[in-house]
Amino acid sequence: MRGTNVSIRRKVKGDKAIVGIRFNDPFNTNRFRILAGDDNVLQLTARNFGARSTWLTFQYLWPGTEGAGVAARADGEPARFPLSAHSR
Repeated sequence: MRGTNVSIRRKVKGDKAIVGIRFNDPFNTNRFRILAGDDNVLQLTARNFGARSTWLTFQYLWPGTEGAGVAARADGEPARFPLSAHSR
């Protein structure tokens, strides 16, 4: 089995935004092939998944939200894992 994924991210507007693009299987290399058999039978199985795709992402940090979503412990230290909006 083999395949290729490529991803590029770039900060824009200083550190306020990130633009990213990701390509899944840009060279059409996601495939699986196996040859099995014995003295009587030989079997070749080959699959090409055909799951090529592209994603474009944009992330923006709104002013005043630096560090938002990180809970603080009772001693004032940041929590180990950020809390989601649903757990507050």
